[in-house]
Amino acid sequence: REKQLVDDVLNDFYAHFIRNESVKKDDAKPKKEKGGKESLPDIPAPKTKAITIGDALGILDQTFHSRDPNSLENTLRDINNVQIVVVPQRPLNDSGAMFAGDDDVFGRSSFQKFLDTQNELWPSQRDTIESIPVSFGRFRRNLEEHELWELQSTKVEYQAPQIHLTKLEGNIKPNRTYVMLQADAGYSPDLGLKFSESTYNSDKPTITPIIPRGDKKSEKYEHYFQTWLEHCLKVYEQADRLLSTFYCQWIFRLADKLRERQVIEDASDFSAKVESMIRIAALFHDLGKLNKPWQQAIQEGRDGGWKPREFWGKSQDNGVKDLPPHAFHALPTLRFIFARLGFVDDQGKIDRLAELIAMASARHHSLGSMDGTMGWYPFEWHEGVNEAINELLDQALDADSEFIKPFIGPELFTHLNDDNTYKMQEGRHTFTLDTPSPSEDYYPFYVLASRIIKVGDWEASGQREVELWH
Repeated sequence: REKQLVDDVLNDFYAHFIRNESVKKDDAKPKKEKGGKESLPDIPAPKTKAITIGDALGILDQTFHSRDPNSLENTLRDINNVQIVVVPQRPLNDSGAMFAGDDDVFGRSSFQKFLDTQNELWPSQRDTIESIPVSFGRFRRNLEEHELWELQSTKVEYQAPQIHLTKLEGNIKPNRTYVMLQADAGYSPDLGLKFSESTYNSDKPTITPIIPRGDKKSEKYEHYFQTWLEHCLKVYEQADRLLSTFYCQWIFRLADKLRERQVIEDASDFSAKVESMIRIAALFHDLGKLNKPWQQAIQEGRDGGWKPREFWGKSQDNGVKDLPPHAFHALPTLRFIFARLGFVDDQGKIDRLAELIAMASARHHSLGSMDGTMGWYPFEWHEGVNEAINELLDQALDADSEFIKPFIGPELFTHLNDDNTYKMQEGRHTFTLDTPSPSEDYYPFYVLASRIIKVGDWEASGQREVELWH
């Protein structure tokens, strides 16, 4: 308990430090209690709520030092928004009584009936509720005594996600959508949220606007699939496009600064090396989807049958069951390929830059553990895998594919399942890399690789442009 109290005080000091705020001498003195006993000082909260990017990095650092994830959440709560939907009457009928002037046999509010109607549709067919963003601090200050409900989305097997209401019992949290009564919100389209009385009324389920998607109820929902080859090629093409425009200039400028500091010898050669590794990392980011359990799961959901030598890579079909994790397979794959391509240090081990880019590729969905540990299920090789990878290399790299093709074989898949290199824990192979730090020379290249691969993946998956690369 005493250790926790000391940590709390140190955290309070640190919160001021990262904002360049000082703590008054009197505030830092131990407090005297009756009987002459002293207790730890009660440090006041920082005055500055908004923080810069540098401050944000400081907060993350504070979280690691404090060993308490709540220190990060509590700070972010002060600077994040919540979304508000305003309704004319209580959205949930807790008592089961009939609403005034309503003949609904279930005693539902107009808003609840609206939600039930929307839940019968796929997400692409639903209307859009224009929620109102409100700063978390302002919202909490004004609504401590008011009744609130939260809008939540729940996954349902073989169905579209269902939207439902729950009465708020706990704390308000940022980045959530809350429903409140017009009498409490005082909302009008002209003045927005006033948190005071308002005479504005509406005969719609919500007072905040609803944007209809049109009459799509009779349209057949089109399930969208991509083959593994199509998806990986699209990601590679988007990554190549991003690198070939302004990102290549950024990489060279960063490399030139390293040359000036004598970290590297030649900025041009180093830049070409970075770009090559990012392109290869984009190509192999989804190798884990070739794993037999992953292909079995997506094919079963697609048409109910297993077809050897048929490889699918993407689905927006809600009928497909939860697919096994796949992203972290990219880490051992790229460590193997980069080492064979000669991206090694003086001791013959894969160098730090190559590992960071491999990590960026493997983290295109999630970060893994806070200590840098990533885990993946054993890779089950099956018929046609080698040919699928070689076809991807041919289409993406043309003649340059001959530099990588010799590494696509049994040795690669043995490496993915190597218990000596990748320790088995709870049924998964694991590997721990030091989490990249902004103080590292290669950190900017890790950030760029992460962004390029993630953006390429988003654009390829959604068939829409995310990055303005023109």
